[in-house]
Amino acid sequence: MTFQLMQNLFDKVGKYFNYKQYSTDTNYDVILHVGEEPNYKKFYAHSATLKIKSKYFESALSKRWINKEDDYYILNIPNISPKVFEIILRFMYTDKILSDKTNPSLLFDVLLAADRLCIDKLIDYTQILLTDPTDFTNFLLDNLLEICNITNLFPHFQILQRHIKVLVRNYPTRIFKSQYFLELPENIIISCLESDNLNLYEINIWNNVLDWGIKQFSRKLNKRMIEDWTMEDFMELEEKLENCIPLIRFHHINSKDFYKAVVPFQPIIPGRIYNNIIKYHLTNEISIPFCSVRRPNLRENEVLLENKTTMFLSFLESGKYVVYLCSIIYEKKFHNYIKFMMFLILCILYFWLTVFVAHVIVWLITIYTLRVTIRKCIDYLHIENRYL
Repeated sequence: MTFQLMQNLFDKVGKYFNYKQYSTDTNYDVILHVGEEPNYKKFYAHSATLKIKSKYFESALSKRWINKEDDYYILNIPNISPKVFEIILRFMYTDKILSDKTNPSLLFDVLLAADRLCIDKLIDYTQILLTDPTDFTNFLLDNLLEICNITNLFPHFQILQRHIKVLVRNYPTRIFKSQYFLELPENIIISCLESDNLNLYEINIWNNVLDWGIKQFSRKLNKRMIEDWTMEDFMELEEKLENCIPLIRFHHINSKDFYKAVVPFQPIIPGRIYNNIIKYHLTNEISIPFCSVRRPNLRENEVLLENKTTMFLSFLESGKYVVYLCSIIYEKKFHNYIKFMMFLILCILYFWLTVFVAHVIVWLITIYTLRVTIRKCIDYLHIENRYL
């Protein structure tokens, strides 16, 4: 315990002197030319600190790479901005990072620069800051495509990769409705489809997945002119959606939508899946385990605005209203309707309870007043009789 306290004390003292050394710019032996004109700045540092903190500087300041002028090591770093490098340099001296939470893109630039300079501790620390759900969730979701591309290029950003998986699982609807959806990699699409929180009609999910698959083609294909497609087109689309189609919950698509949007693409659907869906629509029997209903994520501020009347009537006509009711029981709109009805009933009960209590109070006051009046009258009569 004493050793640990002493070690912590020495660490704090060391960081203090490192900070003083960083802030005073004295006894430096390295000059760093960072950025390019017009965004250029000269920095001064100490080779011992740079070598300890960064594998890049350890190599750059070795005898093989040495470039000295008047006893100063000269290094050029044109691919990092001065603003980013200043944050990194301060971290190497103090183990602290000063970041503007209103500018997460700057923090992301720090992460990429830390990777170029091989500063492992800063790489992990920056990833932890970026995964703070209270500060950067919207930034990560808005820039998900770019971030996915970067994490694919830098697989060692494991903290960020794990957090992206959590975001996809918690916010699939927002991702499906995003402008960059068609550009996303397959693993993100699959994660969205696996989520029960995907708050969209299954027919819309199917159409989005089709659009995503068609987007992967090197040539343009028109989904609305499917009669012009060749068998090779269907085979290629089947190959691209091979891992996605089993995750579509076709049993939650009504017969009308199924006929219009799914039947034309029969060639890309595995025979076993397609036959089971047809059997379900014709006999109401499900020969495979029933797919769970997607339940909206209450953390997403999204509300279903589509009208369910047509779907409801079609299910009534086909005798599938029980399955339909089971499928919507978890949906947000149904929940909102139940909450509204409960609120309305409580308001009515409160109103009548208030009226009832008011009547009871009035009756009690009336009875009390009559009782007091009668008592006074009796007392008055007793007094009159006494004088008579």
